[in-house]
Amino acid sequence: MSAARAEAAAIWAATFGGSVPERVAERYADALARLPLDANPIADSDLSRFPARLAATEFYLRISRPKNGLSQRFHVLFYLAEIEPRLVARFARERPSRLLAFAELSLATLMAPLFFVVGRWSWRRSSRA
Repeated sequence: MSAARAEAAAIWAATFGGSVPERVAERYADALARLPLDANPIADSDLSRFPARLAATEFYLRISRPKNGLSQRFHVLFYLAEIEPRLVARFARERPSRLLAFAELSLATLMAPLFFVVGRWSWRRSSRA
């Protein structure tokens, strides 16, 4: 497995869980070869083995350092997933529900500070390694 595909698999596991669809992994590897992205700040760390910590670290970096290579890679994978017809259900509901939307927004608001703290801890830990 190429480094780009392994990276796509780690980011996919951190955001969606499970394994990355082959077509998305192929497009991701192709996009990385063509796009002028910043260097991945955690390329040499072991964070890719821990999906929840990887997602939290990306959240922390997105807030504290908006232009960073890890967030750029997350964005690329998200864009590629959004254009896949089979994956539309991950981004949009077939039937809108205000109650469910409010519940999800409330949960995200409560979880964001915890996610930030875990991300900062993971970032500092991986920076020292």
